[in-house]
Amino acid sequence: LVSALYEIVPKVREGVYTGEDCDRYITFVTSVRGTFYSDDAPSCVIVRLTLTLWARHGCTVKDEREEICKALVKLGGTYPNVISSVSDGWGQYVYESEFLGRVTEV
Repeated sequence: LVSALYEIVPKVREGVYTGEDCDRYITFVTSVRGTFYSDDAPSCVIVRLTLTLWARHGCTVKDEREEICKALVKLGGTYPNVISSVSDGWGQYVYESEFLGRVTEV
């Protein structure tokens, strides 16, 4: 994920990052939930990705926004839902996508 996004925006951080030293950057978090079948044990998991593209006021990120959607689908995620807003001098573009993964036996 990080290497695919790094080609789009060179600053990619998991969790919190303030971006004081750049005009655009990406942050992301993931959460996992099990999918249960008749044996009452998870045989696969769904990983939910919440990714935010941050762009300082005045930066154009149209191409980056399109490339992020393409990258998430290419990595196997669902086409993301996107919510955009502006806050405190930064544009925020929030992408939510889900990935299916399998549970490995212990």
